[in-house]
This record gives sequence, C-alpha cells and structure tokens, in this order.
Amino acid sequence: MLPWCLSALLLLHAAPGIAKIIQIETQTSVTVSDGIVKVEVAATNKGDEPARNVRAHVALLGKSCTHRGKDLLREGESMTVSFGKIPSPAKPGTYPLITRITFQDVKGHPFSAVSCTTFPTGEGFASGLKCRGKAVSFTRDGLLKFTVTNRGATSRTIRATLVLPEEFSTHIPQRELSIDPRAKEAILFEISNFSALVGAVYPVFCYLEYDSGKAHYTEAAKSLVSIVASDNWFRRARVLWLCLAIITGVILVACQFKRKSA
Repeated sequence: MLPWCLSALLLLHAAPGIAKIIQIETQTSVTVSDGIVKVEVAATNKGDEPARNVRAHVALLGKSCTHRGKDLLREGESMTVSFGKIPSPAKPGTYPLITRITFQDVKGHPFSAVSCTTFPTGEGFASGLKCRGKAVSFTRDGLLKFTVTNRGATSRTIRATLVLPEEFSTHIPQRELSIDPRAKEAILFEISNFSALVGAVYPVFCYLEYDSGKAHYTEAAKSLVSIVASDNWFRRARVLWLCLAIITGVILVACQFKRKSA
C-alpha cells in the first residue's frame, strides 16, 4: 500500500465590483495496492461565497472519472469524493494525476480549476528534470512560458503537456522536445481566454514525461494566469491628452486676450 497526499489551492475568483470570492482548496490522496489505484479528493470552500454544482474530475493513466460532488458547497464547508478500481501501470516510476473542480457562482457563471501533480508506483524514481513556470497577466490572449532544466548526464526526449482550466484553450496542448545534459530549454504555449472574468487568478500546469529503461518519469510545474482589464491606447495616453487640453486652453485664453487688446 502506498498513500500519497497532495495539497493545492485551485482557484481564487473575485468578480469585478463584488467583494466576495470563491476560493477552492483541495487535498488529494493516492493509494496503490494490489495493482489498483484509488484516489480520494477533498475540496474546501475557503471563500466567503457559496459554490454551486460542484463536481470533481480526475484523469490519470489514460482514465477519466467524474463524481457529482455537492450541489451547494457553503463557505467553510468541505466535500470528499473517492475514485477507485483504476488499474495501476505495469511500469514503475512516477505518473501525472490531474484533478479538476468545476462549479458555478451565485449568478450561474461556470468556473473550473485544475491541479496537476505526480504520484509514484513501485519504488518511484526522480526525473532528473526541473521545470518552472512564469506567471502571466492578460485579457484575451497570452503566452505561457515554462523553463526546463535537464540536470542529468543523458539527453532526454520529453513530451510536455499543458493542463488548463475550461475557461482557456490552446491550439497545441502537447509538445515534444529534446534537451541535452545540463541544458535548459524554454517551452511556449499560446493560450486564449474565452470565459474567465476580470480579477480571476488561475493556476495552470505543465507536466513532462519520458521513459528510460524499465521506468516512467514525470515532472510537473505550475504557473499563474491573472485576468486583467483591457488597456487601450487612449487610456495609456491620458497624460498626453491632459497636456494637449491644457495647451489648447492656454492658446484659447491667449487668443481672447489678444483680441481684447486689439
């Protein structure tokens, strides 16, 4: 039996003009026993607004499962759901586990949040990789950057997979790259926002996988996406407009004074 506990803060949402927030925190435990993987997900609403129609979804080892959860998750309230009978992989190593929570606010606006972590099977193996994500802010479209370092003495061919909440999309969620020993490589993903509201902050994840010998290896990294209000040219140039207005006023006053003097 192998218990593996993971904890992640999934989503902070603050709607414009509203002081209340929905903040979902999860804790996930994984048990591998007798060739079966069992997952337990606990979600707590740490905000001050109830979350509605809360559903839990997990994806691992090519399997996707959904649990209904609760129709109403009040402030400070928790729910726990279990997923079982998932066959464990034959190859030992580390594998990705994706947890997704979906819910709605009081107005029925849908939200989702994801968490991506790894869990070991068998003895578990260190990947030899290091991955870091860079936080980004945008309104409609943005560019996510993850930096991968190969700390090992062998070149690796790696598959990188981007994990996004349902409010975002990307045309190419998966990439392959080769990275030399002791080298760094940047992975870029273009993402688009089609339903996230201004003020929301979302964790997003990228996990890296490769096989070597008789083992499978996974490394996961997190970035933060903040949705901000659009900023147009007229707003950026407001100081220029103010100066032009002052100059125009001075010219008009001077012209009137000149006419009176004449």
